[in-house]
Amino acid sequence: MKFQTILAAYDTLRQDEKLSLFDDLAWTLGFSSLTASQPKEAYDLEASLLFMGVLISERPLRLGRFLPVLFLWLSNYSKFINAQKITKMMTAYDEIHQTESCYALELMKRYLRFHEPKRYKTALKIRPIKEAFYLDQRMKELVDMALELEGFPEWLDVHSGYMMPKSTFHTKSMDVLSEKVLFDRNEQFRLRLLMGVCYRADALWMLKREPALTPTQLAAECFMSYEPAHRLLHELRTYQLYEIGAVS
Repeated sequence: MKFQTILAAYDTLRQDEKLSLFDDLAWTLGFSSLTASQPKEAYDLEASLLFMGVLISERPLRLGRFLPVLFLWLSNYSKFINAQKITKMMTAYDEIHQTESCYALELMKRYLRFHEPKRYKTALKIRPIKEAFYLDQRMKELVDMALELEGFPEWLDVHSGYMMPKSTFHTKSMDVLSEKVLFDRNEQFRLRLLMGVCYRADALWMLKREPALTPTQLAAECFMSYEPAHRLLHELRTYQLYEIGAVS
């Protein structure tokens, strides 16, 4: 499913619909600790990551236990993320939700900026928080004790305001599917492995699902300008990588 489609509908979803969306995204990303079935519609990788962070941050959904699984996924597979694409998606989301802060998204930004500064440090903008953040305010004293004993994760600035000891992110390697299993399951991953992390791979993946995709639609979903989107579709169709109509 497209980023713009989820973004437009998200705030109107009921709680059960959000939990259903979580199951779909967990399957897409390969969270093996769940038994979710394959979604009816394929989900874009960067959109899946962003909205997984949004869902985990919603306290009424009680999905906070999946925060360490999300960061295990990032540890294993962040090299397959299109940095420009997810940066623009996060920026677009932040512009709409200016007064809200999704803690999981903000932590993801900090993680990516620390581990891949060339790709993210100047592009991903972080939001400072005004007061110390605890996942569960009732556990404040225990968390403070854990921070004294363990310290913060290396990627989390001690002055960030996020009070999370290293143990917050401990999980089992089996909680995320292996690379082979994930690539067998997810065609978008497979194309990125074969073609590299590029817009060409994503355009091919999208066109297999939407044969009538236009340059305007591709540009909107991938945050490209019209001209390179038009050129990319024209090249893919010219070389007849699939049966598809003319570029419109």
